[in-house]
Amino acid sequence: MNLYILFFVLLANLIATIIFLIIEARKKNAHIFLFALMFLLVPIFGLLIFYIPQLIFKIRNKRNIYDPTDMVMHQSNETYVMRPQVAEELDIVPFEEAMAVGTTDEKRSLLLDILKRDMVRSSRIAHSALDDKDSETSHYAAAATMEIYRKLKNNITRIEAELAEDKQDTSKRREYLDALYEFISSNVMSKRDYMINATKFIQLFNETHASYADVLQCKDYMHQADFLMETNNPFIAEKVARNAKSLFYNEDVYLKLMEIYFTIKNQVDFKNIFEELKRANISLSNHGLETLRFWIARGD
Repeated sequence: MNLYILFFVLLANLIATIIFLIIEARKKNAHIFLFALMFLLVPIFGLLIFYIPQLIFKIRNKRNIYDPTDMVMHQSNETYVMRPQVAEELDIVPFEEAMAVGTTDEKRSLLLDILKRDMVRSSRIAHSALDDKDSETSHYAAAATMEIYRKLKNNITRIEAELAEDKQDTSKRREYLDALYEFISSNVMSKRDYMINATKFIQLFNETHASYADVLQCKDYMHQADFLMETNNPFIAEKVARNAKSLFYNEDVYLKLMEIYFTIKNQVDFKNIFEELKRANISLSNHGLETLRFWIARGD
């Protein structure tokens, strides 16, 4: 008699599990098979454990606020909302606008305050203030630009000397790549110095790629492609970007190839890369989405 009862209990549990699978499959519950396995391993009690909490919440709150997926770590569903610091955000004025409408004392104070925080990272701001009508403000900017140039140049010289002592020091080579690019992009050098250092970066990249390729990151390939384009080597730039595409799966590589093909007016390869990007399973940034939408609209 007990065997018959056990048989019917297991049969009822199996039928209930199958009904659960059918219902939850329509709701596209990603974890239905985990729950079904629990129901089969823990007959009857598994179903009770699953449904009783829902019933209790329905009775207490008159609505179902219980999510069965909470029983499984489901971090991808979590959304974090950052609350802006309203007072601080409203107090921020774009530097160019402040320089255009601010009083002389305000401009001097703003520039000095920015430069005190981080002079090197404020190099572009200092450069933009060089042509200000106020002679003292432009003097501050010129002095800051010279100091930024000196600091970055000294840093480059130091790293070069250390790397010369041990060219196999990959961490120092990584530091040199970053420091050299920071120097080039600082906007504190003449056009001639810019091209000299861009050429130096190209040579450093080629040397690193030949012997220490593991040191290179995606951003290095992008910088190399940019400098090659600026030194009128678009086809080598394309080769570098293509190489990066085989190593890194992100939007930067696709956008760089699109930029290169657009510059050299290669419509066929531009369209091919564009179509690849549309099909690629890549999480795009706002810039990537805007670029994609722009070209989709142009295609229409």
